[in-house]
Amino acid sequence: MYDSVKPSAIPPGHVIATYTTGPHAVPASALAGQQVLWIDTNASDPSADALDIEPTDATPQQAATWTRQKLTADPHALARLYCNLNEWSAVQATIATLPAWMRSRVRWWIADPTGYPHLVPGSDATQWYWGPSYDISTVTPRFGLIPKDG
Repeated sequence: MYDSVKPSAIPPGHVIATYTTGPHAVPASALAGQQVLWIDTNASDPSADALDIEPTDATPQQAATWTRQKLTADPHALARLYCNLNEWSAVQATIATLPAWMRSRVRWWIADPTGYPHLVPGSDATQWYWGPSYDISTVTPRFGLIPKDG
């Protein structure tokens, strides 16, 4: 999976992860017909596919509220939470306050930019490359992306 503030920079044929809120929000019409994972940066859009938890975006404390809102609205949804390796334990602590059924719907997308494809143990996706135009993540089937043809 590739993510970028400029989806046009992503090589064709790949899942695009981009923003639905914040300063780099992309209109859905710009990506019509493409497989997109929408990222909320400020915990204001629980209909987004993922929440970006970073110092300038959502906080670890907001992660539990966003997850509760998302899963209350759609109990079959997945709550994908993106954070860096250093903040993961703080985010996990806030998610631990949620009911077990909600915790079972959380998917972890962890930033660990080593430059080499890998998965952080316990994560469902790992962002391992930070580039000038886009970032790259290794994604497990548990992360819940459905191929365009399937």
